Amino acid sequence: MPSKGDWALKPIGFTDVLFFMGTMVPRLFVLRPIYELIVLGLGLIAYIVLVLPIRLMASRLISSTPYSRRTHVVQDAALKVVGFLFAYAPASVGRIFFSTSQSVPFMKRRFDFDRWVRPAADSGIQGWWVRDRSSNAGLSDSECVVMYLHGGGLVMGSAAFYLEFLANMREEFEEQGLANPAILAVDYTLVPDGRYPTQLQEVVRAYTYLTQTLSFPAARIVLMGDSAGGLLITGLLLHIARPNSTIGMGELEKPGVAVMMSPWLNLKGESVTMHTNNGTDYLDPGTLDTYAREYTGPGNEGQKHDEALTDPYLNPIACDSQQWLSQVLPIYGLLMMIGSGEIFRADVEGMYKRFQFAADTQANEGEGKCVVELDVEEGMVHAWPMALFYLGGGERERVYGTERIVGWVRGVMGKEEKGSEVVNGRRTL
Repeated sequence: MPSKGDWALKPIGFTDVLFFMGTMVPRLFVLRPIYELIVLGLGLIAYIVLVLPIRLMASRLISSTPYSRRTHVVQDAALKVVGFLFAYAPASVGRIFFSTSQSVPFMKRRFDFDRWVRPAADSGIQGWWVRDRSSNAGLSDSECVVMYLHGGGLVMGSAAFYLEFLANMREEFEEQGLANPAILAVDYTLVPDGRYPTQLQEVVRAYTYLTQTLSFPAARIVLMGDSAGGLLITGLLLHIARPNSTIGMGELEKPGVAVMMSPWLNLKGESVTMHTNNGTDYLDPGTLDTYAREYTGPGNEGQKHDEALTDPYLNPIACDSQQWLSQVLPIYGLLMMIGSGEIFRADVEGMYKRFQFAADTQANEGEGKCVVELDVEEGMVHAWPMALFYLGGGERERVYGTERIVGWVRGVMGKEEKGSEVVNGRRTL
């Protein structure tokens, strides 16, 4: 098996799936009502037996979508089942599936957990540090620290679910020449346990902890996240540019780089691809609208909800100030990654154009230009680097997205390897 240093990426096998399901199902029966699970189970069985075969034939034999052309049938089926569950499973079931208590035992089975991971709770924030704990190097010796914000529609998800993905990313940073990389994967309060601005306040505290408590240089920080994590990253950048006392006190320095995978930038859900790509992506527009309304608050119905979404810190697409967006840009670079078949595509492309214009304006005014790039992966769906990592057929496919991200970050931070060139996130020798 190919390995990188002391790190070896293991394939996800049938026994891994059995272990995960075997630990989750009893937890579901303890924590959720039996009737809810019976209804969901019967619906899932009906979907797999009656609907899934027809959808697979339609997408692979009749219409042949870009996603179906570049994936094998098991991957295609898995994503369609995920789409069914996203649309019809209660968020409470998703919370259990992605929870820390469910994820940590699975991660300990997958890799040398105690060597690479430790809780970050002792720092006053919730989450996990991903570092080589066998090294004597301190955080001050790190050439970069990634602060990662997980996705999950703000109602589910945990940093723990991403730990294997992030441990592999940490190793890729080291492989590509950045010394002693570290990743702080941050947990934030999920809806309905907390609503806006709770999550953004917690993210601001985590960033403040890195830059002020630990005195780590902001220029060497990479903000990174997927989906709802991208929403919170954008809110954090807007706050750094123009501090909002409701969200956090004091001025903060800009990070060096920001990377957003399929960021959820428009909580209104009115874009064209929200509908045209609904058949190819596994996200469901109606479910996302429910999550957005729960995030703004149970009392924000109708006009109140629409009024709440005019707040750019809450809903970044509402930021109508190009000057503000110019101030938002990180020092070195901003990368936005999407799949061609995902429902967020139009919103991300629209924000990319505005960020690109802001970067061009910044350069014309004599300031150092932030590199702004949009990476559209043909045939892929929402959060495709994560999807490929867990559903990819082999190691090369699984790490494809990670290598793209790390190569691009290294390039804009000026850490290219001698004799190599970074082109659109790809390393060429």
